Amino acid sequence: MNKKHLTVFIIGVLVAVCTMVLFYSGNNPKSSDTTYAKAEFYTKDDPFARIEYERRMLADPVTGEIPENIRTKEVQFASNLPTVESVSLNKGNLATWTMRGPINRGGRTRALGIDVRTQTAPNITIIAGGASGGIYKSIDNGVTWVNKLSPGLIHSISCLVQDTRPGQENTWYAGTGEALGTDFNGQSLLRGDGVYKSADNGETWALLPSTSDGNVQSFNTMWRYVNNIAVNKSTGSIFAAASNVVMRSQDGGSNWNTVRSTLANNTMSDVQVTTTGVIYAGIPSAFTDPGISTSADDGATWTDITPGGFPANYGRIVIAIAPSNENILYVWTFTGAGATQTQLWKYDASTTNWTNLTANLPATVAPVAGINVQFSYNMVLKVRPDDANFVAIGATNLYRTTDGFSTQVTASGWIGGYATANNISQYANHHPDNHSLVFLNPPNSNVLYSGHDGGISKTDDVTQTPVTWTDLGRGYITSQFFSLAIDPVTANDKVIAGGMQDNGNYTTFSGDFNTDWVDWNHGGDGAFAEVRKTSATSYTIYLEAQNGWLWRQQYNSNGTITADDLIEPPIGGPFAFVNPFVLDLNNADIMYFTAGANVIRSTNVSSATPPTWQTLSNATTGNNVTALSISKTIANRLYVGTDSNEILKIDGANTGDPVAVDISAGLPMGYVNCIYVDPANADNIIAVLSNYSVISLWSSNDGGSNWTNISGNLEQNPDGSGNGPSCRWVTSVNANGTMKYFVATSTGLYSTSNLNGNATVWAQEGPNTIGNVVCTMVKGRDADDYVAVATHGKGVFSSTNATPVEGESTLPENYSLLQNYPNPFNPSTTISFSLPAAGEVKLSLFDALGSEVDVIAANDFSAGNHSINYNASNLPSGVYFYRIEAGSFVQSKKMILMK
Repeated sequence: MNKKHLTVFIIGVLVAVCTMVLFYSGNNPKSSDTTYAKAEFYTKDDPFARIEYERRMLADPVTGEIPENIRTKEVQFASNLPTVESVSLNKGNLATWTMRGPINRGGRTRALGIDVRTQTAPNITIIAGGASGGIYKSIDNGVTWVNKLSPGLIHSISCLVQDTRPGQENTWYAGTGEALGTDFNGQSLLRGDGVYKSADNGETWALLPSTSDGNVQSFNTMWRYVNNIAVNKSTGSIFAAASNVVMRSQDGGSNWNTVRSTLANNTMSDVQVTTTGVIYAGIPSAFTDPGISTSADDGATWTDITPGGFPANYGRIVIAIAPSNENILYVWTFTGAGATQTQLWKYDASTTNWTNLTANLPATVAPVAGINVQFSYNMVLKVRPDDANFVAIGATNLYRTTDGFSTQVTASGWIGGYATANNISQYANHHPDNHSLVFLNPPNSNVLYSGHDGGISKTDDVTQTPVTWTDLGRGYITSQFFSLAIDPVTANDKVIAGGMQDNGNYTTFSGDFNTDWVDWNHGGDGAFAEVRKTSATSYTIYLEAQNGWLWRQQYNSNGTITADDLIEPPIGGPFAFVNPFVLDLNNADIMYFTAGANVIRSTNVSSATPPTWQTLSNATTGNNVTALSISKTIANRLYVGTDSNEILKIDGANTGDPVAVDISAGLPMGYVNCIYVDPANADNIIAVLSNYSVISLWSSNDGGSNWTNISGNLEQNPDGSGNGPSCRWVTSVNANGTMKYFVATSTGLYSTSNLNGNATVWAQEGPNTIGNVVCTMVKGRDADDYVAVATHGKGVFSSTNATPVEGESTLPENYSLLQNYPNPFNPSTTISFSLPAAGEVKLSLFDALGSEVDVIAANDFSAGNHSINYNASNLPSGVYFYRIEAGSFVQSKKMILMK
């Protein structure tokens, strides 16, 4: 495409986005009215607002962009970080992490497949892939699920295909990386690294080396995003639509070659193959080989069959072949123009005729009826196996046509997504934002499986009106949490509440993983939450949807709602997509609530309907407020953080309009995502900056007058640059006088019992349970040594033995020198050692010839565990040895400096 056409297409996309944003804001009842009937209390999820929220929270403050390919880089960096098992000197003191669920709510599902050999219930085998939750398998038609990927592997699964050739059915391929879902600017946190292959019907999976390159420093491979995979039954060749290209392997994935187009970041091509070996490919218009093309010789030569009336500018293309008549092809493409922002075409290979069916797509009727592809985020087509005219088409909603779109699809064809009442509520046991569809084969072709942002649903008869769905999400733990809350003081309380992406808010009242969580049932994206146990049998729980929709709910101890009141503040705003608020730790009637650049307060939030709210006019810098924390001892101190590295301290925040003190001096530019306050001392605080490429963790023991960098080994380089994870949240537990800190990051959960400035050693918790999944929030409780952590893709985990029990010694029993990390390194690394007794220590560095090139340390150290951050920027690349001498103890280890 020439520059003029490309510009036109980009403008069209921008118009589409702006139109959608106006559509969302214009139909938000909060914009004009604050009194509603409860039946109208539903909210729509908003991927555009979520993407902007995540970009602001994570982007490098200097460039304004999320670093290129950071997900792959940070996972690789984290692989060199220590685990609690490797650094703990008391192996009986390790936290045990238990998955808490929710067992009854899945997350975004782009990959879905049914074993062709199991087409009759109840023994149907389903394999599914979560956008950030891994590969799950069920052998009982979705009644039970097992995750088949180990925690340390990439869990961003985008597509699945089975090799259905006779004798080859145990072979499956799964693509990784989601091009549209987290960041439309191309720096998605859910990037992949190739294709997984299973030779045992999905029991085990191995990453194909040919699709995983070792250079993760830039976007230089098509395998970052695999949109679809197809197998040619005639030849056994595998075709992969990956980052705008179509790749082919003729040897089971060992080697690949490009057969269509050229590499392009964050672009979704498609490829489909008939049972007789005819291949169809779709490439966006701005690149090589655009449009629709076909090959009948296993991809060796191609013929362009794009119709003459096809739009000049188009993006994502989705292709569906009719199994009962493989001459029939449906093609759906994103254009960024028109009522649906798309065009739909039908091709008949027997006549080579194309028909434009766009006018027969469902009509758009506010607020949610019709086709809304959300910048091509959700587009899926599937043709019923025994009827070439029966087509399911999915965007936010799911529709069907029984005449091949010969006539316009009406409301009777609306079969999923939002409810047909068109009031933003959800279709029963289904969910908006559709990504994958699978029909069973005849004679069971009435059965349709649907993958969407709420997991997986199944209908036994897709021809019914209305269609009845069954939710198959039980045990499919792929939910993506933004936040969670626990009661901060009540020992042994099991209640957890949290907000999830696209799935509202859920709460559990049980410590049993197999007990269903309670659905808040207001839809949309969940945000912050607070939990307070008010009596032996009752709770007050505050739950929030996106953009500040706040509810106060009363529950009894078995999870039954006894009251449900909207208490959204009528003043302030605009509210953030995930809008922070905090409930006072000493007086549950006081709440502080973020309102754009302001903070508002209620002193009767638990008792009045509606509560009254006041603006704290001094609690602002003019920048967006992103973090709120309240102290317990001393009481009524409020800390306020912003997206521009500012932190304010306000004493006596519970009354009047107190003066704020700016305590930001010494902090780098960044997004303050969390401010931890020690429950026992309000002057002990930790600031968490969530951006990449900045020093993330800062502590102060004087109420913010002075700050100390405690990021330690979570940063690759001393200035915060490099591939260290994004830090999101900090908490602590203090059991029997031993304080342990936990930090939730984009590569898992880490802990330390020793804040030692820049030499702080953070060790990974739950490497074989939580793994490297994104952890968004962690909360702790001293009363029973309880910690709960929310993940973005694997639900919630908790532990009740996170710190030592009374009487255990925390001093090491023996001398030891640990392996430096990271290793190889450039230019900084951390060296840790343990001393059972105080004494003089010399730590020296030698080159490969045995010559001493540096003395890292030579002084007295106390008994205990120590870490030293060593910078080798003045040394050349090479192999070195570091040696410790402590009394009669001498030990050496090898390190590699790689510049």
